[in-house]
Amino acid sequence: MIHSILITVHDNDFYSTFINLLHSIREAVIYSGAELYQDEVERLIKDGILWHYLAFQNHYRFGDPKSTEEYLLDNLKILFNEETDKKVQNMPSYESNGEYYYLNIEGNVLTSL
Repeated sequence: MIHSILITVHDNDFYSTFINLLHSIREAVIYSGAELYQDEVERLIKDGILWHYLAFQNHYRFGDPKSTEEYLLDNLKILFNEETDKKVQNMPSYESNGEYYYLNIEGNVLTSL
């Protein structure tokens, strides 16, 4: 079962895309009460990138949406649970510049780092 997720594409220009994508995942968990598992969440994130980019990226669009989706998928790294907790706890300040998107489902925390 997933209790925390950390997403990065090592690019802080996509805050609106990824923070809203994690918000959607959090709302789905709250609404359904269902437990999510790693393979399901990976699929939700990968399948949701283009939709959330188009819906929420507002005035910071970067060229063709399909090529942007490919760029994001190519650079996407998703951490779960203990890996997420370890990364968040040991993240040096120079690495925390808004390119990480963090959701702690149990603690109801959604933020960028």
